[in-house]
Amino acid sequence: MKLRLCLLVLVLLAQVALARQNYEEMPEVQQAIKAQEAGKYIQARELAEKLLKQDPRNWAACAILGKLYLYVEPGGLPRAYYYLKRARGLMRRDWGEPVDSSGPWRTQWELLHGLITTCSHMERYEEQLGILRDYNAWFRPVMPEEEGWPLMKLGRLAEALHKMEAVLASSKEERARVTAYNTLGAIELEAHDIKASRDWYARLWQEIKERGWTLECTFPRNLAEAEEMLGNYSRAEELLLESSKHPNPWAYTNPWGDLANLYIDQGRFPEVLSAIKRMEAWGATSVPIVVSQTWAERQTTTAYALYAMGYDDAAERLMRRIIYRPDRNMGTSSKAYLVEVINLGIYRGVLLARCERLREEMSWSTWTRWFELGAQLVNLTQELDQITDRTAALVVGEGGLPAGVQCHQTGSFYASWMLPDVNNLFGTGVVAAQVDRIFRDKRHTTLEVEKPYLQAVLAEGEWLQGSREKAHGALEKALKDLAPSQTLLRARMEAELGDLLWRQGKRQDALGHFDKTFQLDGAMFRRLGIRLPVKVSAGGGPQASRAAGYLSNSPRFFSDSNGFKVHVTEGAAGLSATVSDFRGTRIAEVTSPAKNTSDETVRAFCARFHEYVFSARMDLSQSDINSLNGSTAATSAAREDLLKTLRIEPQSPP
Repeated sequence: MKLRLCLLVLVLLAQVALARQNYEEMPEVQQAIKAQEAGKYIQARELAEKLLKQDPRNWAACAILGKLYLYVEPGGLPRAYYYLKRARGLMRRDWGEPVDSSGPWRTQWELLHGLITTCSHMERYEEQLGILRDYNAWFRPVMPEEEGWPLMKLGRLAEALHKMEAVLASSKEERARVTAYNTLGAIELEAHDIKASRDWYARLWQEIKERGWTLECTFPRNLAEAEEMLGNYSRAEELLLESSKHPNPWAYTNPWGDLANLYIDQGRFPEVLSAIKRMEAWGATSVPIVVSQTWAERQTTTAYALYAMGYDDAAERLMRRIIYRPDRNMGTSSKAYLVEVINLGIYRGVLLARCERLREEMSWSTWTRWFELGAQLVNLTQELDQITDRTAALVVGEGGLPAGVQCHQTGSFYASWMLPDVNNLFGTGVVAAQVDRIFRDKRHTTLEVEKPYLQAVLAEGEWLQGSREKAHGALEKALKDLAPSQTLLRARMEAELGDLLWRQGKRQDALGHFDKTFQLDGAMFRRLGIRLPVKVSAGGGPQASRAAGYLSNSPRFFSDSNGFKVHVTEGAAGLSATVSDFRGTRIAEVTSPAKNTSDETVRAFCARFHEYVFSARMDLSQSDINSLNGSTAATSAAREDLLKTLRIEPQSPP
């Protein structure tokens, strides 16, 4: 009996030993590993899948598939998580944890690394911390610096700060110190201490240069973000351009996207277009996991640029995709809800502009087309209300407005020129009360930088309420204090001040501010729904008279002989119009070729007129984009060139 028992134990031990060695040493497994290392990913996947069908307990095959889905397959995170976790469980059953030196400990090391990365990308931060604890208990060197980011994302800022400071105090290793510095900067950013964040990033920048460490794009980019929040726009641009010289296919950083956003606020549209092209080229060099995780961010930047330049129809098509297909949010320190609020804010602005554009087209369309446009307008208006409610609900659910009305804080809802939109979302009274609290709170380290932008928010609130005297003073003060580089926000304030002054009977002053708006950004009138005083006249034939009648009915205008002068003329080649200010200075000239019929000619002219006059002005000498035709406004030809540049299919007018 004892002999039989001993033999049984020996047999079982032999089977366990065989089981513990089997998968790692199988020739088919080695063949799949070699195929993977040689870049033959399809072959590696097919071999691993075949092995797994033969034996579902083959943890080596699971590990191969997990790594392939993580590092190679776009959108493969869920499958990577499944296979890596399954591989760990199967290996634990066969070998226990940790695996001793006689077993496949390197595979276990790779599995834990893969799971740490996967959980981070999938925003499974608690699970990531648990795996990190196991890794640090079993392997050397330890990686305590990797714990800071998930702790920060979980809102445990003090704990994350303490751990990262401990890393700096105890480690001289490059990776550990770089990660700790970078995480500390992000932690202070989330804590709304912009100066402290900038100081951490600056220390990292200095240490990298002093020690000759590897410079990656992320480090100057993060310093640039802090400098921009402190109002140091030139320094931010300089750092972003430096960041663009150090690509890293694994980094979430895309400095060209950040540069595009910086240029948009400053109205530097040709440079925006150049940056967007480079943003897409940069993104194409990233590894699949980064490409799939940053798709929506790149699309948002493109849509935002299109919206800022007056191409709200193309922007709408992009934003519809984005709001229903957001990125995961592990690559930035921002909260996930905030990314959604920012996207909804852009989409809301786009919808407002689209509604105004539909109203414009209704003023010259046929009866049948008028009803079609009316139905579209009703649908867009309903969607606009839904987006407004959804945005407000998200903000209230996350604690309200604390940093949302500031453009230089983590937690801001909008870029600087869109910031006054918070009045329409939450009400002027609520916003004014929040701004007052910000002014009285001495803890705000960027208050002097924020002040002109907060004044702009208050000024638009007074303008919306019709408080003429208060609005007048607030708008003038905001314009006085705003940096000249803030082109779009200045255009917004100029348009509102012009509207206010006209209502006060100060007509020449009002026209002067309207003229400045045209010089800065003619699309601003459409975004704000402002109507301009004009006197429309015609000469040369019935088509010109008919076109002048349509223009007089445009929602962009109201009739007043003291306003701008619009004169429409008719010739053999088609229709043309000039727009002049009160001094007789020509500010725009529009031409439209003749079409097959008189009716088509008139309506096409009206569309061209609105497209040209209410568009962004571009000085193409700023840019190296040669695909555009040299026009200084968004004409039809320039528009099609632009959309082709951005790989967006132009839509022909009906």
